[in-house]
Amino acid sequence: DDPRTVQLVAPSPILGAKRNYGVAQSETPYLAFIDSDALPDERWLDHALAQLAADPDIGIVGGPNILYPGSTRQEYLSWLACQSYLVAGGNVHGKVRCSSRWVSSLPSCNMIVSKALYDAVGGFSTDVITGEDIEFSIKVLGIGKKILFSEDVVVFHKTRSFKGYCLQRYVWGKSTFDVLKLTYPHYLTSVLPFLFVVGLLSLAALGAFWPLAWQLLAAVVALYLGAVVWECLRVGKGFGEKLALFRYVLAGNFVPGIGAVVAFLVGDSIRSYTYYRNDD
Repeated sequence: DDPRTVQLVAPSPILGAKRNYGVAQSETPYLAFIDSDALPDERWLDHALAQLAADPDIGIVGGPNILYPGSTRQEYLSWLACQSYLVAGGNVHGKVRCSSRWVSSLPSCNMIVSKALYDAVGGFSTDVITGEDIEFSIKVLGIGKKILFSEDVVVFHKTRSFKGYCLQRYVWGKSTFDVLKLTYPHYLTSVLPFLFVVGLLSLAALGAFWPLAWQLLAAVVALYLGAVVWECLRVGKGFGEKLALFRYVLAGNFVPGIGAVVAFLVGDSIRSYTYYRNDD
């Protein structure tokens, strides 16, 4: 209801294109990116702009994307699963209030940057369904700027039900190679889920000719499930929660690998965007 607010309808559903379209209508010296399913903390912009003003070497400021008020049980578990290293890798700090630190990327659902820097790196890529923020962050680092994860720059971000969570992870997997093309040699760890799924399928296929392959497959699966259980024990806060978390951690790590395999075989398409929406 703020009279200073302008609602725009972008001509493309691609996230990077939407953000670029909004920026094209802006004349402000700073840009603050957030998602439609997120709410900023009261002093979100104040804290971010103070950090940018304090250090000219900072290119991007963002911070925690914490649990949305009134989240359902499934949404809570989706958020909690992202605190597992199997799901979030080195970005487990992104879902909790924790100390500020320098990072290699920030999500565009909580990202504040100067318009001059945005123009200098050419904005967001329109060639990927998701992952435009990874490519943007790498370009910012490439011109010598730093990226700050600030504990005070907080956004409350709605997570998904289990179905939506799996679809989101699937689309992330499908975008793996498109993002990698834009960011190589960065982002190489993103292919690990792909390699894992391919390895399992290869061992299963070899089992038809080499019986030992089945034993190797069983050993790998057992170790993997053990790692999932360990992460559930580490992240969960009670027996029931640890048990319920199992399928979220498993899917959060394994489903992107399936998406990457599908993309490797048939490619990605704009249809993936319809799976990526947070409508449930």
